Amino acid sequence: MEYRPEIDYTKEGDLTVKKWYVVVSMLLLLVSVSRCGREGRILKIARQLEAAFNSHDPITCAERYTQDALYVVVGRDKPLRGREEIEASFRQTFNNFPDIRAEFTNIIVSGDTFIVEGTSRGSYHGKPIEYSYAFFAEVTSDGLIAEDRTYIDSASLQRQMALPE
Repeated sequence: MEYRPEIDYTKEGDLTVKKWYVVVSMLLLLVSVSRCGREGRILKIARQLEAAFNSHDPITCAERYTQDALYVVVGRDKPLRGREEIEASFRQTFNNFPDIRAEFTNIIVSGDTFIVEGTSRGSYHGKPIEYSYAFFAEVTSDGLIAEDRTYIDSASLQRQMALPE
């Protein structure tokens, strides 16, 4: 059935087609605004993590995670569990790469998950390094990361870190 403005739908009862049209339109608008709000909130969380990383602040980086968060870097021997281990990992990264910076080049939000594609640049013992990575992060309703699965182009990074003999 198509809405036709020349017809007075009010004669058909309380909830007419015209009223349904308005109600459905409002519901669609609310769903759209709610979804944009959630995606915006999660995008903000990703950008806050990027800023904390680029300020070399391991405490603020770790505070973006839940107390019992799971942090997996694919290829590492064991996953990290909890803020304390995550903070120590960020601290080690900043010590090993004193001028490292992250650039989140692509962020995709889907539900309560965000996916980041990025590039990090810095130096290792005076040698310039640059590597690509991607990670998947699950976010809680509190706005904290509960799980992070990171994939690093470790082959490229290892080649660049090789020290001359």
